[in-house]
Amino acid sequence: MWRLTKDKVESLIKRKHRRWMHWTIGKVLKDSQEYVSGLNRIDIPAAPSIEPYPMGPDSKIWKGPWRSITDQSIIVKHICAANIRQYNQAYPTPFGSGVLAEAIGSMANSPLAKSILEGNLPSLPNFPLQETQKILENLVKPLLLVSKNIKSEITSKWSACSNDVSSIYDRILTNLLV
Repeated sequence: MWRLTKDKVESLIKRKHRRWMHWTIGKVLKDSQEYVSGLNRIDIPAAPSIEPYPMGPDSKIWKGPWRSITDQSIIVKHICAANIRQYNQAYPTPFGSGVLAEAIGSMANSPLAKSILEGNLPSLPNFPLQETQKILENLVKPLLLVSKNIKSEITSKWSACSNDVSSIYDRILTNLLV
């Protein structure tokens, strides 16, 4: 048989009060437009460009004034750019060291590098990060924004391959930010 004791009554009163308090907080926050859902504002450097780094200013070293952004599409761009940057900082990039880096080669002149530029996804062992696989998948997708006359040949002269490198970098950013 269940007995009603002083401790149980006090516990019920405390739980009822806590439930009422949480309901009140939820009601206040729900009615406020500022707390509707998710991330609805970020602060970025108040520079002429609202583009995220590397197109815009680097927020890690910015010393000037800041402005708040509430446009969801701009917030998404900044978050994706920050995630890409953090990905490269938090984990050794597989394109700079490890199995993939060795397969591509230091000058990116291996058969695997040529195969990637021609649109073939390499069949290499599993990578520890899903982002690495996504980058490779985006690299092999056909690029519709650039002329079809791009050569898949990589030379050791920077001037000859700088356009190819910058277009690959643009393609990575475009596909990851979209």
